[in-house]
Amino acid sequence: KTITDNFTEIAAELFGEEEKARGYYLAKDRKEQVQQIPLLGIAIAVVPTDAPHMTHAGRVAEVAAELKKFAKKSAGSTYVIDRRRGA
Repeated sequence: KTITDNFTEIAAELFGEEEKARGYYLAKDRKEQVQQIPLLGIAIAVVPTDAPHMTHAGRVAEVAAELKKFAKKSAGSTYVIDRRRGA
């Protein structure tokens, strides 16, 4: 199993069948307003550091943030790997 599969399996234990079927749970925000909160998921960004354009830690962090933002657009748990070379 992958990290994302394991996370999804463990997180599912936190919710009842109704919440799992809906894909969200209800909770109050700071203003006491009831909100629909998506079920927990994990987004992982993988940045290979052996690529020629990955010579600085700042660049690695920049690409990781970009990939994580992209991964978070998906529902549930997911991971994204940077496969660009020389970008």
